Amino acid sequence: MAVQVRLSGSGKRTFEAEIVTLPATIKVPSPPTQRFGGVFMGLVFTIIGYVLFRTGLVQGGFNLMTLFGLGWGSFGGLTLARTLFSPKGQTVMVFDDDFVHVKTHGWLRSSRWQEPLKAYEGVQLRSKETPSAQSSAPYQIIELIHRDKSKTLPLYAARIEEKPVDHLEHYADVLDVEILSSP
Repeated sequence: MAVQVRLSGSGKRTFEAEIVTLPATIKVPSPPTQRFGGVFMGLVFTIIGYVLFRTGLVQGGFNLMTLFGLGWGSFGGLTLARTLFSPKGQTVMVFDDDFVHVKTHGWLRSSRWQEPLKAYEGVQLRSKETPSAQSSAPYQIIELIHRDKSKTLPLYAARIEEKPVDHLEHYADVLDVEILSSP
């Protein structure tokens, strides 16, 4: 599963991995679709849990149905709270001297993988034109490139006119990788 920063056309999404020295821990903003899915599923489980809990109490007090309702409602409430109060940090990248460790937290499942930094080809700068009512500037995106596209990692994304050459050189220097694209 690729780690991505979903860049909407609204011009409000920026991301910068603050890597000064290694080890460094970076939280990647979750995509809006993941937040919507978490809110939706949280509400569904909370409502189902409430209905089961209430029905169980009306039918005969504390029984198996009330326990199911309590469990489903609790799961839904926690999912909803996690989605609403922790919109960032759905993916955590930890860079150390030799490896990058990636853990993705979903609302139903999580994944975890690691890759040696030497397996990465380098850092690359690209521009992405997206329509926006607020700005005509393109997104400038810096990624840590891997041959396996699912292991390419975002390091920087911002809607700006000038190319962030200083950021590109900084990431290449700190992570000890090559610069794959020149602005």
